[in-house]
Amino acid sequence: MCSRITITFFVCNRPPLVAAELLPRTNQLEISGTMASTLLSQRSTYAAYMVFKFKVESTLIDRVQESVVSIGEYRDTNLICFGAVCGNNFEQPRKRRDGWMEIKLGEFSTEDGDDSQLHIQVILNTGNQLLKGLIMLGIEIRVAKWRASQDASDHEKS
Repeated sequence: MCSRITITFFVCNRPPLVAAELLPRTNQLEISGTMASTLLSQRSTYAAYMVFKFKVESTLIDRVQESVVSIGEYRDTNLICFGAVCGNNFEQPRKRRDGWMEIKLGEFSTEDGDDSQLHIQVILNTGNQLLKGLIMLGIEIRVAKWRASQDASDHEKS
């Protein structure tokens, strides 16, 4: 049995210049990152996505994994699966126009004056097999829903 490897990153608003291929040295990988919520628009709902490719047949394909997205006291825990064998009760990846795959890790909202830290964590476990075939581009955060401020809606009524 191999040891657990942890990759920590800081979430930013620029795409990475290089993707990282995760070499088969472990059977459990934790990918985690943080970001100040003040860098995001307030009063918005966001979704976090892991962006990746498979180089060869991956040991992740048909295993259920866990993702956690949290901000302040809010915590969104999801079960994700990289293959169709897991069924419809899990977040599953979709192919993007740029050729990469993405899987939704969770959603969170920002509020006015909130200065909490956003934390994103994905724990990948391949059982007794070494993790192989995963090329990680990064974590993307995109607006899922924008809510108008109270001031703006009051202004529209007058």
